[in-house]
Amino acid sequence: MENATKALLIAGSVLIAILIIAVGLRIFNSTRGTTEATKTTMDTTAATTFNMQFVQYGGYNKTKSEALTLVNKIIASNSVDKTHRIAYFVVDTGGTTASGGTAASAMISKVSNHEKYYIYFEYKNGYIYRVYLDSTK
Repeated sequence: MENATKALLIAGSVLIAILIIAVGLRIFNSTRGTTEATKTTMDTTAATTFNMQFVQYGGYNKTKSEALTLVNKIIASNSVDKTHRIAYFVVDTGGTTASGGTAASAMISKVSNHEKYYIYFEYKNGYIYRVYLDSTK
């Protein structure tokens, strides 16, 4: 009888240990989703913060001053942030395109006093990676 009591106590202890481990794993797995959601939210917030300095210049009927301010912001950002570099393009009424890969002075000389620009963006992984200054639209 004494052995049966000890066997029941051991079996009960093993069941309680298994129950505690199962509850611990359940709690651990439930927090994993929260951690991933938080990381996604932080990534989205970082992209939005990065983009905010540029998107205010987007839209129709933008002047040379606004276009040049945007180009200068892009040049400054590209020199500091090597991870999220932005390419920029000026499309003029003749259909020729100058890109940000050319010298900055050549790029800026393509922006005309007499044109109004439609400035629009392309996104990759939530970040702006191309900006177009289009005088043909």
